[in-house]
Amino acid sequence: MSTGADVISKVGFFRFVAGYDRPMESLDRAFQQTSDVANALVVLPEAFNIGKYYRDGGKCDYNGSALQTLQSVAAERSVTFIAGMIVEEANGPMPPFSSAFLIDVSGSKLICRKHGDDGYMDYTPFSGAPDASNPVQCGRVSIAAILCMDCVDPQIIQPIEALLSEAQGPKIVCIPACMNNVYRDEAIAELWPNHHVVLANSDPLGCPNFISKDGTIIMRDNRGMENAIVLSSL
Repeated sequence: MSTGADVISKVGFFRFVAGYDRPMESLDRAFQQTSDVANALVVLPEAFNIGKYYRDGGKCDYNGSALQTLQSVAAERSVTFIAGMIVEEANGPMPPFSSAFLIDVSGSKLICRKHGDDGYMDYTPFSGAPDASNPVQCGRVSIAAILCMDCVDPQIIQPIEALLSEAQGPKIVCIPACMNNVYRDEAIAELWPNHHVVLANSDPLGCPNFISKDGTIIMRDNRGMENAIVLSSL
C-alpha cells in the first residue's frame, strides 16, 4: 500500500466523547479546531463509524462507504488513520467483524480484526487465524493495530511483538478501543517497552486515551468532555 506514512512526524488520537451519531461531522469539527495536523497518524476509536455510542442499544450503521469518506478526509488533511470500524464485507458475517484499517489518500488496508468477545452484540468476534498483515511497514515506520480487549491478550500480542522486533525505524502500536476503567493505561504502555503506543478510547469514563514511548506515558488525555484531536511529535 502506498501511503503518506513514510513522512509521519506526529502520532495521536481522536478523543471521541460526543456526537456519536454523527462521527464524520464530529471528526471534521475536531480537525477544524486543531492546527498543524499534516503528516500525523491519528487513531480513531473502536466502532467509530456505527452512528451510536458503542455500548448503547439500537441500530448500527455498517455502511462500508465510511472507509471512502475517511480516505477523502485523509487526503484533505494530509493525515493517515488507523480506524476502528465495523463495516459490511462481501461474504462476511452479520453483524460484521470489528476491524482496524489503515486509511490514507491511496485507500484502506485491513490490519486486524477483534478476537475477544466483550458481550456486546454489534460485531462478530473473529475466531480464525489472522487474515491480514499486522504490523505493516509504511515507509520508515512500522504500524501495528490491536482492538480494545485484545491488547492484553498474550496470544494476540506476542506474534505482533515478534514481528515488530525485526522491524526498522519507529514502531507504533495503535489501539482503537471502547474500554472501561478496569484497563489501566500504565499497564498497557508497559507491555511495549520499545515502541510508541497510541490508545484511542471512546468511553469517556474508562481507560484514558494516551500516547506512550518506550513503555512510559508521555501524554494523557485531559478527560475533557469535548471531542478533540490530540497529537505528539514522533
